[in-house]
Amino acid sequence: MKQVGRALFYIQNSTFLKAYAYQPNETQNILFDISYSLIKRQKPKPTTMKKLLKSLLAILLVAAITISFAFTSKDSEAESEVKELVLKSYVNGAFNELDAAAMIKGFHEDFAIYSPRGEAISKYPIAAWADGVAKRKNDNYDASDPKNKWEHKFAIVDVTGHAAQVKIELLNQGKHVYTDYLSLLRFNSGWRIVAKVFQEH
Repeated sequence: MKQVGRALFYIQNSTFLKAYAYQPNETQNILFDISYSLIKRQKPKPTTMKKLLKSLLAILLVAAITISFAFTSKDSEAESEVKELVLKSYVNGAFNELDAAAMIKGFHEDFAIYSPRGEAISKYPIAAWADGVAKRKNDNYDASDPKNKWEHKFAIVDVTGHAAQVKIELLNQGKHVYTDYLSLLRFNSGWRIVAKVFQEH
């Protein structure tokens, strides 16, 4: 009779079957005992309920850890992508290597450096900046000169979905020269730097 009840229960509860199939054998047995008891209008045994609660808590704990790991892994990957872009297009592109092509690739075409001018906002567009970098490189630029070697420190890298904010400190010959705040957006083509504000020390 119990086998017949089990078969009927499976047939009538297709949604249950999907979840049931992914549970450990012990949990399956506990779930069936409780479900069969409900069909027979009997109260499940206390020991069965305790086992079920322990099993469900274990399942929830594993699920929570798995979800947390997935989000953490995704955020770490995005942070790495942002750091790589900033290092290539900004630190090396605009400072150490004077690579205007890398700047154009990593900065959005509507990028600008924003700075205060009285109560107004001054904007320095990427096109003018990259052009100045290219001219400087062609003007007897010596990459081995210590004053042309810049060190960097990522103070903050904050990524939320398709938006990111980077606080980076630039040092020259051991002196802290700039604190820059870079805003980034992730487009279909990838991450691009879209704005900068800074403080010179």
